[in-house]
Amino acid sequence: DEQICEGAKISDVSREKLLAFIKEAKRERGLSIAEGLSVTDILRKLKLTKDGKLTNGAILLFGKDTQDFFLQSELKAIRFKGLDETRTMLDFKTIGGDAITLLKKAESFIYDHIPMRAWIESGKLQRQEKWLYPPDAIREALANALAHRDYSSPGKVQVRIFDDRLEIWNPGLLPPPLTLDKLKGKHDSVPRNPLIAKAFFWIKYAEDVGSGTSKIIQWCKEWGLPEPTYEEAGTSFVTVFH
Repeated sequence: DEQICEGAKISDVSREKLLAFIKEAKRERGLSIAEGLSVTDILRKLKLTKDGKLTNGAILLFGKDTQDFFLQSELKAIRFKGLDETRTMLDFKTIGGDAITLLKKAESFIYDHIPMRAWIESGKLQRQEKWLYPPDAIREALANALAHRDYSSPGKVQVRIFDDRLEIWNPGLLPPPLTLDKLKGKHDSVPRNPLIAKAFFWIKYAEDVGSGTSKIIQWCKEWGLPEPTYEEAGTSFVTVFH
């Protein structure tokens, strides 16, 4: 995401998206960038330009039409009937837009297709409700998939929902020195796309310290779920919520 985006111009960046991001980043992390600055100056302060030219990260995060430059940045979301990919697709969506929009729309798709449990607790007037999977873990896994995917791959981030699990796939295997075992404990943050990862940090979609994968495990256990699993399948990295 730090490479120059060939052919991209300032007019390809959405000022509206940038300002919405600045407001949210100020509220969540205290980002000190004035909203009255030009698009060029805001991007420069976010380190989204290089030698006066737009980086891939600028378009992936704030592009008006991101898929005009990166068709592979679309996200596929599928709800299968049953337990495997050979079953009927109950819903299938191809989601376009910038990385932040993809995350929000993927979340919406997930909540449209997973159940919410409701119950009444003694002594409480209001009904208690709880999603099948912990929302914090869902957001962290989606943010990881979008920030750490290999954007040079023609593959797309995928959300696959089955009767017994939720899978989030992203193109690209773990970068060295990370291993599947290391993801369960303390490890360095090794972002494949540091500009996207930093943007997600500013709006509290992710942390910047390599703790996300262990937090996902912790959140699932606290939710009363089995420990999620991390896998490498072909050329993709997969997070599986059971």
